[in-house]
Amino acid sequence: MTDLNELIVTIDDAKKLHSHYATIESKKELISNLSLSLNIDYVNIKSKYTIHEVYNYILTKYYPNETAIKSSFINKVLMKGKTHVSIFELPISNSRADLCKINGESIVYEIKTELDNYSRLSKQINDYMRIFDKCFVICPKNKVKSIKKYIPIETGIYSYKITKTGKYIYHQEQDSAVNTQFNSCEQLRVLRKSELEQLVSSSSYSSKKELLQSILNSYSPFEINTLFKESLKKRYQSQWDFLRSNHDDILEIDYQWFFKNTIKPEIIYS
Repeated sequence: MTDLNELIVTIDDAKKLHSHYATIESKKELISNLSLSLNIDYVNIKSKYTIHEVYNYILTKYYPNETAIKSSFINKVLMKGKTHVSIFELPISNSRADLCKINGESIVYEIKTELDNYSRLSKQINDYMRIFDKCFVICPKNKVKSIKKYIPIETGIYSYKITKTGKYIYHQEQDSAVNTQFNSCEQLRVLRKSELEQLVSSSSYSSKKELLQSILNSYSPFEINTLFKESLKKRYQSQWDFLRSNHDDILEIDYQWFFKNTIKPEIIYS
């Protein structure tokens, strides 16, 4: 019988395994994919590990992609504090924010791993800085210097390093400056029409464009920034609460799936 920490997996093999993984895949399919991708027979792995736990161990340790960074950052940073709401993959203009934290402040986190290039980073940060109070990049420790070439000096940076045992350690290299130049129209575009309708006294607007203009005429940029945060927090409160309350029963590689679907873990993992 083989213990998980005795496995030796290359990053290419782990990447291949990741490409075949889906949270709702059947146990039979997961076991088959493990054999095909890594030539590992699940029967020979100590029985105390479920097949989902085997995938979680291999992918978080040997394939440090965006999913692994998201989950470890949530564990180390975003699970602290009890009044905020965190959000996965929020569409912003033509970008998609990896992680957001909403409370009295709105904070966005853009993840760049060893596996990424930085060609789009400048545009992403510019999009985010028009909308959020604070903006951070999360990157490997050895990439901090090169990352700084792509981002405004006001941008915050979290670095991470991975220990030999596969643990992620985060360090805030620099704080983000607080944004004071919001694009109110872009903030409102992030909200749904139903959310915008709650900000006006009349429901006679036939289009989102009319709604936007009415709100822009009625509220100051400071008020719109506050309403933007309140609306997003309300939208995602129940999903974040679900992830927090079931956190101990959800594997790291599945955080985003359970955040989106809010199905009890025992139903998926049984």
